Amino acid sequence: MVTIGIDIDDTLVKTNEKALEIIEREGYESVDYYENIFDLSGFISKHFLEIVESANLFEGSKMVIKELRNKGYKIILISARAFQSGADTENDTICYLKKHGIEYDSILLRKPNKVEACLQESVDYFIDDKEKTLDALTAVGVKCIKMQSIDKRPTKYFAVNNWYEILNYFNNI
Repeated sequence: MVTIGIDIDDTLVKTNEKALEIIEREGYESVDYYENIFDLSGFISKHFLEIVESANLFEGSKMVIKELRNKGYKIILISARAFQSGADTENDTICYLKKHGIEYDSILLRKPNKVEACLQESVDYFIDDKEKTLDALTAVGVKCIKMQSIDKRPTKYFAVNNWYEILNYFNNI
């Protein structure tokens, strides 16, 4: 069975989009990416639960993941989420996924070291928005797909702009 690991924030869920709405609403200094905010730990402590509960899924993600599982792929969600100081969002993340009908075989939260998690779970492919994460995973033999949700610069990885492109990729391998 082929195993696909999927990051949550800004790969499955539009975390940055929701965070930027809150930044604007609350009068924080404007940024393009919420992790660049001046007091990130304070921002997360105050607002991450709202982000976890109300950020939108990327269009097509639910359908594509369901289709991949129906084709026999094992889906593992792997995220550093719930690792952030001041926020214990593990239960809220699981409730969010259930509420939105996201199917998966297992979920690993509090995993800032995705290499370790992917090796532990024998992940064959990993989908993430961060080039640095993909570099580390490639070094240990994981095939990587880059979600171009925030960082749209040219990349050495197979890059996708949406979940339909992910489905097309797996339909053609």
